[in-house]
Amino acid sequence: MKSNCKPAKIGLLSSVAACPGLEFIIDGTERPIRRPKDKTRQESHYSGKKKRHTIKNNVVSDKRAQEIKVLSDTCEGKKHDKKLADEQDIHLEHSIGGVKVFGIVREVYRNMREGFDDLIMETACDLHNLRCDFPMNA
Repeated sequence: MKSNCKPAKIGLLSSVAACPGLEFIIDGTERPIRRPKDKTRQESHYSGKKKRHTIKNNVVSDKRAQEIKVLSDTCEGKKHDKKLADEQDIHLEHSIGGVKVFGIVREVYRNMREGFDDLIMETACDLHNLRCDFPMNA
């Protein structure tokens, strides 16, 4: 039986609450970017964990189906997953591997267009969900 829950970028807690009876996993993913020229942006985007400049998203996925249900807004890589989840009102980690098969998510992000970083992650999550809905049997 397919869930009617759609991936969402806003209202993370309400999106999760709209899918009763499901177990969810939350995980953060960092994507490398070019080193920003602005000093304050350099400091905010530098991830000590990855030892480079990154941007980050949190993903909430259905534990059983491994479909991505919620995608947080893209933020600076310095922010911890827990802090990002708390800011998004989530109190709930595995589908990231399915999203990171796409090179545009895994490799260094070089595009400087405003809002395009969110679009990339949304598209990768949608493609992952499509692959979960229609698996290819070899």
